[in-house]
Amino acid sequence: MDISDETNSHGKRKKRRNRKKDLEFQIHFPPNRTWRKAFSIAFPFINMALAGLVIWLTMRGEGIDWGGLVRTNINWGWIVGAILLVYVVAGFSILQMWAIMRVTTGKGNWRLATEANFLERFWTMMTPFMSGGRPYQIYHLHKSGLSMGKTTSIVVSNFIVGRIGFQITNGLVLAFLLFRVGELDGGNVVTSTIIIGIAYALLLTTGFILMAFTRFVPEKTSKLSIYLLFKVKIIKNRQRATDATEETLWTYRVAMRKLLRRPYIFAGTTLLHAAGYFLHLFKIVFIYAALWGFPDWSTIGLLLLGITLVENTAAFVPLPGGTGGMEIFFLSIFATLFGGAEVVVAVVLWKIVSYVIHMINGLPVIMYDSWKRKPAKNGIPESAPEHTST
Repeated sequence: MDISDETNSHGKRKKRRNRKKDLEFQIHFPPNRTWRKAFSIAFPFINMALAGLVIWLTMRGEGIDWGGLVRTNINWGWIVGAILLVYVVAGFSILQMWAIMRVTTGKGNWRLATEANFLERFWTMMTPFMSGGRPYQIYHLHKSGLSMGKTTSIVVSNFIVGRIGFQITNGLVLAFLLFRVGELDGGNVVTSTIIIGIAYALLLTTGFILMAFTRFVPEKTSKLSIYLLFKVKIIKNRQRATDATEETLWTYRVAMRKLLRRPYIFAGTTLLHAAGYFLHLFKIVFIYAALWGFPDWSTIGLLLLGITLVENTAAFVPLPGGTGGMEIFFLSIFATLFGGAEVVVAVVLWKIVSYVIHMINGLPVIMYDSWKRKPAKNGIPESAPEHTST
């Protein structure tokens, strides 16, 4: 055998190994079943009913004047404005996803970016600890024809950029307005929110930044986690789990390297998310305006500070969309600022523009995904090969 034959043989063996490795990390797509499709559509309504029940239970013992509640005057023009603001923020997020998709895969796809955004918001609100949005993005993008490597790179990069952008806005609001926390209600509730919420947000953001920009911390953390999970019998195949984790960590670093080679894209998408999150917080100002007229700058500052504290509770409340805990914090923090009956109306309106609207946006995509799309073998449609769907 000459050198060229040996090289070709080695190349074929390498391709076979790579193919085997790629298949090891494919997502399993369960077979389509009528009951599964029906449950996918019914699930959001079950969660919305749960949210309504929790809000009612939260308000039931507050001695609320329900007659005054019904007579509350609402300027619906401001509520329409708050709803439009939801779609402006969605536009920012879609642009951010499209830009990262273009950098990561070489080509943007507006349809996939839009679907991924609506599905991320939908499943974030549908899952405990608001944890299901990003995994479902991976599922959906891979089902749409992208390889697992590209899918993970897109979602991971988008998430890290989003966390940095979130922390920029979160940090600025707290840095400039935290000294006014005594003007809000809540007492110990506000104090615990500040300590737990800010600490959690900083810890989560720092953790993912370290995962993206360092090698030592994620490798040691993943090895320790796998070791502990193996010891308590949650992980059965330690080597397979180690290989999968190494693949994921490698994807983190490669994805961020691609973004860092284009600093304008990295900075632009980060600031885009920061601006979008600020507009998301600003919805509370529109809700206040619907009840009391547009506030002065001093009241706007208190509103932004208060809703930032409320938002920081969402990630560690175990019910879908932070339901329950967020309403309690809202009622506690804004009781005096909105007024007795008005604060109940405010929490309902806020839940509509921050929760129900995302259900409405995501449900058509879920229905289309459940009933119309038929994934081919391995979840990759024959009509949409990888190089054309990026």
